[in-house]
Amino acid sequence: MSLRNFFPKFITKQWDNWIRKVEEHLVYFTPPYISHQNSLFSPLVALVALIASIVLLGIAIGSFFALFSSLLVLYFILTKVFGIRLDLGDVVSV
Repeated sequence: MSLRNFFPKFITKQWDNWIRKVEEHLVYFTPPYISHQNSLFSPLVALVALIASIVLLGIAIGSFFALFSSLLVLYFILTKVFGIRLDLGDVVSV
């Protein structure tokens, strides 16, 4: 039993017509803020995306090195200042 069987035939036909009209209008819809004569839109977006990706890649690499340098400093502080041994010695499981 489908949902279409609960409604009369003229309602489902009307509903199909409405759906078809909406789909056709969505396909042919172009927003008014997009200029058809502007040829710089696509290269400008590509340039901004390229610059942003380079900057974000630099931030990612800088964060990577900052993380490992801070872990190295923490290791030296724990081992030299506090005298804690962090060797891979005996593993005790409780």
